[in-house]
Amino acid sequence: MARPQYHVAPTAVCIMLAYCIGGGLQEAAAACISGFFIDIDHLSIRRIKNILNGRRKDYVPGWVDYFHTWYAALIILIINVNIGWWFVLLSYVIHILIDSANRENLVSHESPLPKFLFRFYPPWLTYRSGL
Repeated sequence: MARPQYHVAPTAVCIMLAYCIGGGLQEAAAACISGFFIDIDHLSIRRIKNILNGRRKDYVPGWVDYFHTWYAALIILIINVNIGWWFVLLSYVIHILIDSANRENLVSHESPLPKFLFRFYPPWLTYRSGL
């Protein structure tokens, strides 16, 4: 998972474009969800307890970030193509691409789509989020 601030700027641009030239307030809200709040799937009870106790995030064995899978990507693609909300789709794609550059995906095994895409990134484009 990338640090939240990595997702703020590109999502804000998608939200603004969605509102100004896209589908208005509804598409802007959906772009916000698909670009930033989609990371809600990273949370588990164990992680929430660790956050509340001031410990850093640890990996939960067997946990899958369902919004970071091929299935979710396909569902989001189909819905947004049929609705015509291109900035929601763009916001989601940017989110996944940012997450895909994170070297921690190779360790966590929680985000299948970013983990798969990581192998196509040149080393100079990757980062370690430290979460």
